[in-house]
Amino acid sequence: HSTEEVDPGHGTSVVTLTMKKTFGAKIGFVPYASVIIGTYDENNNPDAMNVGWAMQVGSKEVAINIIQHKTLDNLKINKAFTMAFVTKETLAASDYVGLVSAATVPDKIKRSGLTCVKSPYVNAPEFEEYPMTFHCEVISIKEEFGNTRIVGRIKETTIDDQYIGKDGIPQVRKMNIVWFEDTSKDYIMMGETAGKAFSVGKTLMK
Repeated sequence: HSTEEVDPGHGTSVVTLTMKKTFGAKIGFVPYASVIIGTYDENNNPDAMNVGWAMQVGSKEVAINIIQHKTLDNLKINKAFTMAFVTKETLAASDYVGLVSAATVPDKIKRSGLTCVKSPYVNAPEFEEYPMTFHCEVISIKEEFGNTRIVGRIKETTIDDQYIGKDGIPQVRKMNIVWFEDTSKDYIMMGETAGKAFSVGKTLMK
């Protein structure tokens, strides 16, 4: 990589090389949204799991990559889940459900303090403390790359009324959604606006 500067004494460009360090095929340098996957087990007991490798992969699709967990068993049974976005206010409960398994702590939801209701849209639990939740049906489960990849289709999205603006558009940044930074093992918050999408680049189109 290089940068180009003008030598004021000669009016010529001077190229300065900058070094880049290689890290190989490592992961986790870019933060990703921390989400809670809600499922029911074979006895209709609610479960929740804090998942890192989860994101939207289509206009109506989301994907989750996990290894063997109770949640994976539940997904195979009911073919449905909710995906709630972790906030600063729900951080302790969210971290807790990622630390313990319902296989060994059956009452983990009660201990977490989360309030559980049945989703009106899919056969999965919804946790009322989270301001935004995707309600999803499983459309595929595949073993790949040493993990299990679950793809779900969003049937509905629910957002607390207090986060809906006067224009009817959700005000996501007011929800205090947190992101997980794998390298530091920190939960972090969204920062300030860097620029306007589909606009800042127009300065180079003149």
